[in-house]
Amino acid sequence: MTIKYPNKVNVNTTNLALAIAQGCHPMQQQFDPQHNRLPYFGNIMSGPEPGNSHFTNYSISHVPGRWLNALLNAEEVLGLTLNETVIEELACCTYKAFSHPMNMPQFVDVDTSQPIPTSDLHNLREATHALYALIKYRNDEQALDIAKRFIHTVSAYFNFSNGEWEEARFHEDTGGSTTFTCGQLRTFPISFGRFIGPLVKLYKACGLEDALVLAIRLKDYAFEHVINEQGDYDVRIFGEHTHSTTAMISSLAQLGEVLGDRSILDRVAAFMENGLRQIALEFGWCIENYHRKDHWGEINNTSDIMETCLILGKAGYANYFQQAERILRAHFLPAQLLDTCFIPEWDCPDQDYRHKLASRSKGAFGFPCPYGHEYEKDYVISFNWDIVGGGVGGLCEAYRDKVIKRHGLISINLHFDHQDEDIEVTSPYTHQDVMGILVKRKHPIRLRLSDWMNEANMTLTVHNNAKALNIFSEGWLYLYGLEEGDRIEIQFDMQLETKHYTFREDTFSFQWRGDAVAAASNFGRRLCYFDDIADVAQG
Repeated sequence: MTIKYPNKVNVNTTNLALAIAQGCHPMQQQFDPQHNRLPYFGNIMSGPEPGNSHFTNYSISHVPGRWLNALLNAEEVLGLTLNETVIEELACCTYKAFSHPMNMPQFVDVDTSQPIPTSDLHNLREATHALYALIKYRNDEQALDIAKRFIHTVSAYFNFSNGEWEEARFHEDTGGSTTFTCGQLRTFPISFGRFIGPLVKLYKACGLEDALVLAIRLKDYAFEHVINEQGDYDVRIFGEHTHSTTAMISSLAQLGEVLGDRSILDRVAAFMENGLRQIALEFGWCIENYHRKDHWGEINNTSDIMETCLILGKAGYANYFQQAERILRAHFLPAQLLDTCFIPEWDCPDQDYRHKLASRSKGAFGFPCPYGHEYEKDYVISFNWDIVGGGVGGLCEAYRDKVIKRHGLISINLHFDHQDEDIEVTSPYTHQDVMGILVKRKHPIRLRLSDWMNEANMTLTVHNNAKALNIFSEGWLYLYGLEEGDRIEIQFDMQLETKHYTFREDTFSFQWRGDAVAAASNFGRRLCYFDDIADVAQG
C-alpha cells in the first residue's frame, strides 16, 4: 500500500456548512461492532500501527456527550438528516453511564461493555452535554430525570469552600468512587470548572433552576480561587491540560452571557488578553499540554477560544468577531481532515478498528500544529474521536452567529456566505473581494468591519435605491433606508500583511490577505495547510 505525504493538503477555509456536514460523517461511522458498537475514543492515523481504540474512562460518557452535542446541533443549524439509530445508541451509552445509584457518569468495561461504578470527574462536562442535547433536541424525559439526580449529587458532595470532592462521604453513601485521569495536577478546571458551560446549556434547554444555581456557585468558587481580575495563568492553579482551561473560560463566558453579567465577561476578556497568551496564539492554535515541547495542539481548545470570542463579540467587546473569523479561516477550518491521502484504507472487516480507516475518518478534527497535520516525521498523527464532536459543536455556534437578528437589526458578524428569509450574503473571500448583500425583507443592516477595513479602502454600491444611506461607527458599517430587493456590493482592497507570532522558542510567520491566510511558516513539515511563506517570498 502506497501512502503519500504531500507537503500540502487540500483544505477548506471558507465553507462552514461543509465543515459541519463533513464532521458529522465520522461520528456516525466510528462504532465497534466487535465491542457491542462501543464508540471509539483513541485514534492513530500514521506510524506502524494505525487504527482506533477504546478507553475505559471515557467511552460511554465522554465520547457520546461530545457527539450528541455536535450531531444534534448540526441537525438544527443545517437541517441534516441523521442516522437516528446512532442517536439512540449514543443515548443508550448515556443511560448506561448513569445506571449506578451514585448518579455519576461511570467507566465502562471495554470487554463486557458493562459499566464500572467509578466516575472520572473529567467527564462531568461531557456527560452533561449528552443530557442537555437529549433534553433539548429529543425531549428526553429519562435524560431530564438523570440530570436532576446528577446535579443534586454534585451539589451534595462538592465542597464549595475548599474545592474538594468529599470522596469518603460519597463512597459511604452511594457505594461509588471517583477519580481523575487527565493531567498530573488535580485542579478545579480539569473537573468542575469545565462543567459550568454545559450546566448553562442545560438550564437554557429546559429551565432547570438547579443547573443554573450550581453553575453560579461553581463560578463563585472559580473567581475566589482560580481566575483573578487580571486574567493571569498559573499552571499550578489551572493544570497542564489546556483544554480544561479553555473549556472553563468558555463556560464562564456562557454564564456571563445568560446572566447578562458584565463583571463575568470582563474577567473572561482579561484572561483572553493575558493568561491565554501563555498557551495559545491569537489565530486559535493552542498547545495541547502546557508542558509540551513541540507544536502539538488540540482543536477542542481552538473551538472553545473561538466560541468565547463570539460571545464577547455579541456583548460588544471590540475586535472579538474579527478574531473569531481569523481563528476559523487560519486554523479551525483548515485543520479538519478532508484530505486522507496519508491514511491507509484497509479492507479488513474482521479488524474493525482499522477497517476503511481513511474513508471512515474523513471530516475528523484532532491535534493540529499551527501549520499542518504533521508534528515531526517520526511522530504519530492522531485524531482522537471525542475531538470531532468538540470541533463540530463550535462550528455550529459560528454558523448561528455569522449573521444574527436582534430588535429588527440584522448584524453581519462574520464574512461567510449566508442565506435566510431576510437576507443573502456572499462572502468577499469566495467572490473576488466583493461582498454582496441582497435584502429580502426590509430591515436595517450592520456589517462588522475588521481593523484593516475603513471607508477609504471600500467601494460601496447600492443598486437601484438612491435613498439608501450608510454610517461608519465604531467598527461597524450601518446601512438603512433599504427596501426589499435592494442589492448592495462592497468592494474591498485586501492588502497582504505579514505578521510574526512568537510562542516560547519559536516564531510563526503568517501572511494575511484580509482575515484569510495567503501563506505561512511551514517549518519544513509535510501535510501543511498553506503555501510556505518562504517560497512565496522567493517568488
